[in-house]
Amino acid sequence: MSNLISSQNHYNVIELLQQLDHGVMNHFAWLRDLHRDMICHEFNAASPNLSHDAHCRCKFGRWYEKNQPAGLLDTPLFRDIGVLHKEMHDAARDMLQEQIDLQKVHPGVYTHFMDSAIQFKVAVRQFQSTLIEQVCVVDQLTGTWNRHVMHYKLGQELERLNRKGGQCCFCMVDLDHFKDVNDTYGHQIGDMVLRKVAEVLSASLRKYDSIFRYGGEEFLLCLPASTAQEASQLLERLREDIEQTSIHITGHTEPLSVTASFGVACLCSGRDIEEVITEADHALMWAKADGRNCVRIWAEDL
Repeated sequence: MSNLISSQNHYNVIELLQQLDHGVMNHFAWLRDLHRDMICHEFNAASPNLSHDAHCRCKFGRWYEKNQPAGLLDTPLFRDIGVLHKEMHDAARDMLQEQIDLQKVHPGVYTHFMDSAIQFKVAVRQFQSTLIEQVCVVDQLTGTWNRHVMHYKLGQELERLNRKGGQCCFCMVDLDHFKDVNDTYGHQIGDMVLRKVAEVLSASLRKYDSIFRYGGEEFLLCLPASTAQEASQLLERLREDIEQTSIHITGHTEPLSVTASFGVACLCSGRDIEEVITEADHALMWAKADGRNCVRIWAEDL
């Protein structure tokens, strides 16, 4: 899954959006002051805008360079903002220096600066829009897709099957005895466990598989181009990965470990998505009844 938000880089997206809004307001204030100083001839050679590190000195730049949430620089959109921000300040410095040296600014130099400023603004707005979109479709706790987007993406998979044939497997995953984790360690540790399991699932699945937070401690996996047997083999490895994962808790000498149960059902052309999800849920209940920590595949005789 390709997301800005992930279980590995988890941060408060609403807070980040607020910071970006504040940064845009600071940018407009800087732009206003720059034009005022140019028109009123109130700037001088000591202006911070003439510095080669001016992009680090403005309010937006100080936030971008020092106070950004961990993981954001790994995203191309956020890196582009930094590049365009520096280019805008470089263009501003060239424009101001020309006015100091020649007492006027060539129209091309001013146009280059304004184009840079607009490109920076557009990049910030694009990044904000991407974050807003992911707030709507991504589970904020685990970084997996949420149920709002699940049916849309599953519908896309069914359309592909209707066109090209083949089959796809759905899998319901449920953490075993998760209530005991919350009761014993508290909900914060429970949330940490959910994020860790989401990381294990994300790391172990194929690039074209999808993970959805179905609710509570349940996840739904979509495994395209998989037979029931192929899905069972993949999920057995996932089951082992989760079982072997140690979760270290501050203040506890012994790490916490959890297990999960898996129920599988197959989607093919002409079938109903909800019906297949129900079958996967029935297979999950079979896995629970069969001792938990196992994989079970739906069959009509269940």
